[in-house]
Amino acid sequence: MISVTTQEIAELQRVSDYRQIRKSLRGAGIGSIIWGLINLVWGGAAVADDPLNIIIVFLAGFLLIEGIWLIAVRSPKGFVVDGVVFILLGLWNIVISIMNLVLAGVTAGMSIFVMIGVWQMGWGVQSFGRYRRFANASSQKPGKESTDRVNDIIKSLNKAKPAESGDIIEFQTPGGFTMKPWKGKLAGDVGVFSTGDDAYFLRRDEVQFVSKEKKPKKRLKVSIQLGQQKFAGVMSQESMQRYEVWKQPQPGLAGSI
Repeated sequence: MISVTTQEIAELQRVSDYRQIRKSLRGAGIGSIIWGLINLVWGGAAVADDPLNIIIVFLAGFLLIEGIWLIAVRSPKGFVVDGVVFILLGLWNIVISIMNLVLAGVTAGMSIFVMIGVWQMGWGVQSFGRYRRFANASSQKPGKESTDRVNDIIKSLNKAKPAESGDIIEFQTPGGFTMKPWKGKLAGDVGVFSTGDDAYFLRRDEVQFVSKEKKPKKRLKVSIQLGQQKFAGVMSQESMQRYEVWKQPQPGLAGSI
């Protein structure tokens, strides 16, 4: 069993944020390198058809450099750079694809590059959301002991089963094309919430689940607030009841996982 007190929340959250920033930036960097190579090959071949496609080559080169930088950097500002680059690349793919369709006399259908461009712009917008969340996070690397502790807490929470513990809740929030599953541990004055590798360590008064249903249902639509982050989601009636019990004052108790 791992105990978490309200006095430890700030440090544990700092470690968790650092882990998530490094993982997200590393993933974004690898994605930028892959997209850079794809656009470099495609743009280089397309220059022969239209010299204007040299812009794709320049953007591809920037993506490669940006990707390497994102893997090495620890600053949340990397999300802003990633967002700007992907929005520009997406806009270019959309504009040039529409121009090519018009010049070819095609008035129906959508080029695959238009769809790719829309996806790239969506990724760019999400990168700004990641920056807003981590803008004030520390870029200082945490110690091994703190990192191992957060890893152990997340693993323990991921293995926990609501049927075996009365203080475990489950809920889901939108995540791309699927719903993202969450687990929460509600103990004493501390709540810990995880999506599998990311984690929020919060005081009870920083957590809010509000049902949007007018009548009781087994599956509830809810609005969720975890610290400064707000989500729409769904959860079971049982999990909502456990949350409501936890919200009742329990002074002097530490959270335990």
